[in-house]
Amino acid sequence: MIKRIKIVNFRSCKEVVLDNLGPMTVLVGRNGTGKTTILNAIDWAARNATATNPITSWPIPFNNEQLPTSVEMEIELESNLYKYLFKLTKLTTIKEINDVFLHLDETLTINRGSSLSPVFHRSKNFVELEGGQRFNLPQNTACLAALKSFLPPDHPALNDINPLIKFLSALRYDAFEESNSWGFDTVISEAGYQQWKMT
Repeated sequence: MIKRIKIVNFRSCKEVVLDNLGPMTVLVGRNGTGKTTILNAIDWAARNATATNPITSWPIPFNNEQLPTSVEMEIELESNLYKYLFKLTKLTTIKEINDVFLHLDETLTINRGSSLSPVFHRSKNFVELEGGQRFNLPQNTACLAALKSFLPPDHPALNDINPLIKFLSALRYDAFEESNSWGFDTVISEAGYQQWKMT
C-alpha cells in the first residue's frame, strides 16, 4: 500500500506531496486541477521503474522547465516501509539540440521497524548495492529489472527488490475513456453478477 507520494516537475505538478494515505484515497477537486496528473505520475514511475527496455519517453515537465522529474513513494510491503525514488533528468547537448540524453537516479531504502537499511543507490550509470558492490548500467535503463536479471537468484538484495517489482508492476492507471486493453470486460452486468452469485 502506498503511504506517501511526492511528485516533482510532472505536467501540472510543480511539487505535490500526498501523505498519510490509507487503503482508500479519494482525490476531490474541480476539473483541470491535477487529480488525473497525480495518477499519471504514479503510473509513469511504476511502468518505467519496472521496464526491461531502455526508457525513451520523457514526461511533459511543469511549465516546460528543464528540471528533473521525480516520483518518490513510501510503500508498505510485508510489514516493512519501502522508500523508493525514481528521478529522470533530460540533458540536451549544446552542439546538437536534437541530441537528447536521459539519465536516472534511483534510491531504495527499507525501514524495518527501528532500522533504516539502504538496498541500492543509483546515480547516472553507477549502481551501488548495500555492502559496496558496484555495477554499471546504461543511463536510460531502470535499475530494478536490471538487477533482477543479472544478480544471482540467491542474492540478498533480491529479497527486497522482488516484492517492490511485483507491487509496482501491478500499479496501473486506466482511464475510463480509453479503450480496454485487458482482453476481458471490466464492467459486469447485473445479469452476469446474479449468475456468478448462483454458481
